[in-house]
Amino acid sequence: MAGDIEFRAATLADVPAIAALHAASWKDVYRSFLDPAFLAGPVDEQRLQVWQERLANPLASQHVILACRDGDLLGFVCAYRDREPIWGSYIDNLHVSPQARGTGLGTALLHETAGWALANCRSRSLYLWVFKVNYQARRFYESRRGREVEVIDDEAPDGSMTRSVRIHWPDARTLLQPPPD
Repeated sequence: MAGDIEFRAATLADVPAIAALHAASWKDVYRSFLDPAFLAGPVDEQRLQVWQERLANPLASQHVILACRDGDLLGFVCAYRDREPIWGSYIDNLHVSPQARGTGLGTALLHETAGWALANCRSRSLYLWVFKVNYQARRFYESRRGREVEVIDDEAPDGSMTRSVRIHWPDARTLLQPPPD
């Protein structure tokens, strides 16, 4: 990954760019398992509303990190401090634009999140949920030492039922290490 990436906290002015990247990511990655009608329409407005609310009225525990190059948003992560006593802080979203995938940006965003968690959270643990059918994301998190610890039935954003897998890092410091070969 090029060294000219800027990591910074999100602001309310970033809402349109975050929502657009989030919707584009879902349309690309989730096209094989979410309703095409949802991805063709409501997803854009839904993501805009979600991010408007999140950044206009942020929870004190919320932290949104953007990865930008020359002012263009390439990826973001949204985490919540100390969400669950057993599992730690919650990574609610991690999305990288299609053109930045495979460059190490996702790993860098996890690294930034781990640094934030270690500096600001009571627990050193991090976790997230991923759709069970999202094999690419599951392999990515596993390659970053995340452990699959639970599978649940869950409602997907399009209203359908799906299965989700909890990925857990008992110690965020493992995300600061280079991925294993």
